[in-house]
Amino acid sequence: MRVNLYKVVVPVSDLGQAESFYLQLLGVSGRKFGLAESHFDCGNVVLCCRQPDPRSETSSVALSSPRVCLAVEDLDAAFEKAKTAGCSALDQELRTQPWGDRSFVARDPFGNTIVFVDEGTRQREASEQASGGPNGLFATGQVVTIQRASEGRSVASVVKIFGNEMWLKRELDGEVAPLGKGEAIQLQYYDATGAFSAGSEVINSSSADPRYVALAIPQEANAIQRRAAPRLRLVIPVSFSLFASPDSEEVSEEVFNARSHDISTGGVRLETEAQITTGDKVQLTLTLSESLIVTVIAKVMASQQAEVKGKTLTSAGVQFVEMELQDQIDLLQFLIEDEGESEVSPEEGVREIEAAPPADGSGDGAENSTAPEETDEEGGEKLQIPPIVQSSISFDGEKVVLSLLNGFREGITVKSVMVSKEAGSLTPLLDEPLQLSPGQAQTLDMTGKLIALFNSGSAEAQETHLHILFKLDPEPPDQPAPTSYLVRFENGALTRFDAED
Repeated sequence: MRVNLYKVVVPVSDLGQAESFYLQLLGVSGRKFGLAESHFDCGNVVLCCRQPDPRSETSSVALSSPRVCLAVEDLDAAFEKAKTAGCSALDQELRTQPWGDRSFVARDPFGNTIVFVDEGTRQREASEQASGGPNGLFATGQVVTIQRASEGRSVASVVKIFGNEMWLKRELDGEVAPLGKGEAIQLQYYDATGAFSAGSEVINSSSADPRYVALAIPQEANAIQRRAAPRLRLVIPVSFSLFASPDSEEVSEEVFNARSHDISTGGVRLETEAQITTGDKVQLTLTLSESLIVTVIAKVMASQQAEVKGKTLTSAGVQFVEMELQDQIDLLQFLIEDEGESEVSPEEGVREIEAAPPADGSGDGAENSTAPEETDEEGGEKLQIPPIVQSSISFDGEKVVLSLLNGFREGITVKSVMVSKEAGSLTPLLDEPLQLSPGQAQTLDMTGKLIALFNSGSAEAQETHLHILFKLDPEPPDQPAPTSYLVRFENGALTRFDAED
């Protein structure tokens, strides 16, 4: 029987620390697979650092200890030999994953763990990717929503990527009909630039477990909403503790209370009597319901204080930076289910700021120059939310002009305006920060920098989805939502177009 050693798995309690250690020790960078694994290539053998998840589905033989992985040409024959070889522990039967991987786990008489796979499984693992699609559109561990024609949205997570094949695990409640090969599917996913929709189709599925389905990886996606994630105005109880510093892993024992003003998969806006400032690292506990509690590591992106009824309250915009996969799934499912019940839709979930009057105070809006007050359910004053700069794009002959407007009663600095082509790298459009007085409008010629994003030597029409991002100073708790435009480059000129053109 021919046997190949192809992988060694070591459990770690902190994947980030393990990646830093083995980078220093081996001189090679790890390839991240989701939130739980990082692979280091050591010749023909892979060193896999894995942070065990107690909620994961594992072999009946415990896999929390180091183990070696062996590939054999005849897995069934190897399993029969293992039954009589004196193993101290052995799986009762061969395991077959939804995507076809076959394996069994044994322990030798000394308690060492050995994983046996067939040669086809080893080859499939060798072709596995951490991400797929143009510019790594999808990645293992990513949470998405999936929709078929016959039912509403459900949540799924990416578990495996092979070439153009992406395996998802659907989070299903109750009996749901399995997806059929060739069935059209609509995916929604979220990243730092926006919320996107992409069409796909089923190319494979598990007959034994309808939760697992393989989709063709979409090669393009369209923006479907301006926010980076669905955001709802929800008031939920929140508790949090501060870390010793933004770089520390030590959290304080003191627990503070807060409540949310709105929440999304990417972050939450808090109101609290505790003193927290921009840059603080916090551990949040979100009580979504009596039976659903989510814990997340987050960073305070901006904060401001105000006196309300004799109390000093802090309003803080907090961005999630580390969350377990199951917590991501639970939060997204919670938002989807609550979306239909909320009085405010995701796109309306952040209050719009009306344009400020001219700087000299003239105009019909002068007497309303103060931003409107909000009240909470008990009639108390809410903290004021800093403004966002409004934008629009116009195509004037051969030029593309970006218009910016400061819709606030105070001056503000636009630190940068970035454009991303599809999911590619960001390109700055400003050569230096732009100062805008209250009510001031500014136009910028973007033609040259936009054209540089395309292949000017190609005779074919090139189309892309551009997302314009803003970074403001001072930073508001709610950063401005990305503004999206569809643009076509053809015959040396840029034109705006709609998807149906």
